[in-house]
Amino acid sequence: MKNIFQVFALLLFTVAAMGQSMTSAEESDPAAKKILDKLKIEYDTYKSMEVNFDLIMELPGQEAETQKGKVIQQDEMYFMNMTDRAIYSNTEFVWLHIKKNNEVQINDADMGDEENMLSPKDMLKLYESGEYVYILSLIHI
Repeated sequence: MKNIFQVFALLLFTVAAMGQSMTSAEESDPAAKKILDKLKIEYDTYKSMEVNFDLIMELPGQEAETQKGKVIQQDEMYFMNMTDRAIYSNTEFVWLHIKKNNEVQINDADMGDEENMLSPKDMLKLYESGEYVYILSLIHI
């Protein structure tokens, strides 16, 4: 199970880095979508989980940035720990701890989408939005 979620996270979060020459979601690899759909169905069956992930962010004109992280989730409550921040949610509130500033921001959990703060479940649905290009790539786990 752990390897399944590592593959899911790598497929999902390497979208920008691997699909630079692709410009629209219609160019996404159908084989990658099939795998993502299958993993999402399996993910939706779990009430709790713990996942280690690598988040690769690449923006045009900038060097790619990789962060390692861990998500622990039970039902809708979760804890996400990354290099520069940690996010805690008890379904009523979301606490964002920005480590380098030793700062904590507290928001209502239902404002998460408005504040661009996605829950782990929302992050794993990003590929469905049509805003990202995803492809299969040979990776070693």
